[in-house]
Amino acid sequence: MKESLYLAGETVIVNLSSRFYNSTEEIVSSDGFAVFLERYFKELAVRDIRVYRWLTNGRPLEEMVPSLIELTKSLLIAPAGRGRPQEMSELDCMKALYIVEDCYRSWRSRSRFTVISGNRADALAENFGEYDEKYSSLIRQLYRSCLEKLSGRAEKVIRETSGGTSGSCLLTKYRIRLPRGYASLRNIPFVARLLLKTPLMMDFDGAEDNIRPISLTANPLASFKLDSRDYYCLPLKVADLLCLTYFHKDYLAQAVCLANLFELAGENDCLEKKADLICLFGLPSDSQQIGYYHDVKNGIHLAAVYRNYRDESFVSIRNAILTLHDLAQLDRGRLPVRGSMMDIFFRDDSRKSLLLLGETGAGKSETLEALRSLSDEVRSDKTVKRLEVVFDGVGSLKIADGQVVANGSETGGFERIGNLSQSVVRDVEKGIFINMQKPDAMVILPFSGYETVRADHRVDMVLYANNYENTAGVERFADYEDCRSCLIEGKRVIRDDEGREMLVSGSPMKFCLTRQQSESYLSIMDEIFGRLLENGVFTGQLYTNLATDHPGNLRESARCLWELLRQQPN
Repeated sequence: MKESLYLAGETVIVNLSSRFYNSTEEIVSSDGFAVFLERYFKELAVRDIRVYRWLTNGRPLEEMVPSLIELTKSLLIAPAGRGRPQEMSELDCMKALYIVEDCYRSWRSRSRFTVISGNRADALAENFGEYDEKYSSLIRQLYRSCLEKLSGRAEKVIRETSGGTSGSCLLTKYRIRLPRGYASLRNIPFVARLLLKTPLMMDFDGAEDNIRPISLTANPLASFKLDSRDYYCLPLKVADLLCLTYFHKDYLAQAVCLANLFELAGENDCLEKKADLICLFGLPSDSQQIGYYHDVKNGIHLAAVYRNYRDESFVSIRNAILTLHDLAQLDRGRLPVRGSMMDIFFRDDSRKSLLLLGETGAGKSETLEALRSLSDEVRSDKTVKRLEVVFDGVGSLKIADGQVVANGSETGGFERIGNLSQSVVRDVEKGIFINMQKPDAMVILPFSGYETVRADHRVDMVLYANNYENTAGVERFADYEDCRSCLIEGKRVIRDDEGREMLVSGSPMKFCLTRQQSESYLSIMDEIFGRLLENGVFTGQLYTNLATDHPGNLRESARCLWELLRQQPN
């Protein structure tokens, strides 16, 4: 990236390697400042044409922007506390105050990141956070200085917001091993370190989570050459897989969110093993689908998320990576599952591992909170001491030493704001909040360490979260056919955008691209759940009642679950 400031939609990238700023005067004199002012006025003309006409009074932007820059420079050198400049009329001062406040609001409403290029050993890389903070401090200083000199008074209440930047990325080159045919990826800079100023607020258009995957007949890299000036790579650990996520700089904000969901891989991780998964995000194409390709020769699964309106949602890139995870785990003979897994620690130092299957909104989090509340009401050795999240979204099951064990994939969770449990609310300051002004606002919260997610966890109980049947308690499956039917149908009640409820089916095999993969999934499922039943592991349904007229049944179901856990042998 050569530009000192790059604007794409609601994302701003400030290249501190191209130019570093030591004063507010340098920021005002930069090309980037003029670019942002021009963008602000163009957006204002669309947002509120009456205010735009009032502010510009018919003057073209070619005159307006330079005159505002000169005014800002004069304000910076003017003495403080003397009121508005004498040459300004009261009306012009009022307009200037409006521009300062509204322009700063426009800046803060965007996702703003600094990027710094450097090697791990140099001073720039070591102190990249300090360089970002220096720039952020100058932005806040610029705003306050203009405001105080136009109003003629100092602020009595100073609010220290993250008005400068949302975070910073340290970019560097890794000499990774790439197979033949992947040469266009060789010079793409890697995100080596990230600084996130949480809590962060971000807005993304669209929320498509039901895009049907398609199978590509050729490697997408054969059709696209990635320009190292426009693309970055975010290396991630997804379970025990290495996923290299290459994304266009326009989607830096979406990519950064992944750092709250997955463990960031280091240089040694990328050098010691080849990539298992490659996700290409923001490829130039009119396609509105996500394509997947299996490079059998090199053992790499690839996803191509094309540049279109669906890309604006963070959901697209997350789903692409998790689908790659599912496909790779299926190839290894493991069973990908959707749900939540908790290690429940009791006061007698015993532990039970509970796997709750079901999609978002099934009532998994609510059940665990009710379980914790009930156990606190009764003094017992089986009072819940703590809950440790293994995964909350996507995991996988396998057989090890005759036992079924589970592994996670994400170190964080992607939850609706209304579904947050008390156990994670205390960490809310680490969150990235998405579309807070909408009913379906989401938050991305880290909750587990990578070693916890990657480790094998014995499965002591498996329950399908049933949110649609009006009954209470926990019911054990009569036999495997009963269990198989329930899991494959994947029934649940969801609410559409207008709040209407509907019963839908969500097959756990929806990520499968071919009939062969679907058959493989069923075969592995039969083996895994057959072993669970053979080993006497409790497998059944938990009635959460989240979509019924009797939500109070949830507490009764949690009580039944607690009794079952207490009776389970250690």
